[in-house]
Amino acid sequence: MAKPLLDRIAADLKPTGRIADCRRDLAEAEQERAEVSAKIVDAERRASDPSIADADARLSRQQADDWQFHARRLDRGILELRQALAEKEAAEQSAERLNEFADAASERDALVERWRELGAWWDAIAPLLHDTAENDRRLARVNNHRPAGEQRLASAEIVARGALNDSYWPNSIGMNGEPFTRLTVMRLPFFGKPGIMWPAAADSIARHLADQVGAGLAASALARAPQTIAAAKLREAQRFTRYEVLQACYRGHPVMNVKHRDGAAAVGNKPVMLWMDAGQASAAEKLGLVLKGGAERLERSHKQLDAIGAQ
Repeated sequence: MAKPLLDRIAADLKPTGRIADCRRDLAEAEQERAEVSAKIVDAERRASDPSIADADARLSRQQADDWQFHARRLDRGILELRQALAEKEAAEQSAERLNEFADAASERDALVERWRELGAWWDAIAPLLHDTAENDRRLARVNNHRPAGEQRLASAEIVARGALNDSYWPNSIGMNGEPFTRLTVMRLPFFGKPGIMWPAAADSIARHLADQVGAGLAASALARAPQTIAAAKLREAQRFTRYEVLQACYRGHPVMNVKHRDGAAAVGNKPVMLWMDAGQASAAEKLGLVLKGGAERLERSHKQLDAIGAQ
């Protein structure tokens, strides 16, 4: 059997209330409020009708009073439910933004390490690309005035990589005329296009890079390993303590924007359970709030960290 609407609203107003339930019950409450208004009008009309018996009129008057009482409770529930829903949505959006920012930062940091690992290799290839580009410009001049009987001089890069010309690989090496891209003329958008590596040298270059940065790549891989990430997340979780947060003396309105692990909350006339780190707890106390408890920590996290360390 479904719970009465006002009981469901009371559950929604708790910190554990789900956003989906809040939205559903708010819509239902607003619809029921409109229906109750019509019932009040009808009951008051019957109560004042002189053509009906006195007992029936008194019954209608009582019904009107009952519906008005129910309407007041619905009005209060709708008001508080709208506020709670707005706070929960704001906290959810804040958590999503924080998670997205943290993920993007982690991804960026991993790329930074990969760039640093290739530093020594880049120190060698960057001058090579520069010198080849300079020589290409010289070749363009001398090819226009080459001695009789001499063939055009191709770029050092084309000769070294075995390409047919500036645009294609030769069919003779099995590339079937697929696109070729010169590194010396490549701009950033070309990095995702085919033709960057040359078939005969690709494996040896990969082995060379692995020898040069193998240790760094291994460390980077370890940093990105699921167990390492999980351990970092658990250590982060250990910074937080679970408190019962309440106003020392209810002021008649909630204290807004109380920071906690999952975003921000409002503390009204009822205590709420929040996970806070030391800085958030101190800030909450400066807002005039009282924090109770504080002994419950993520003991399970310690056990999980020990298990991860043993792997």
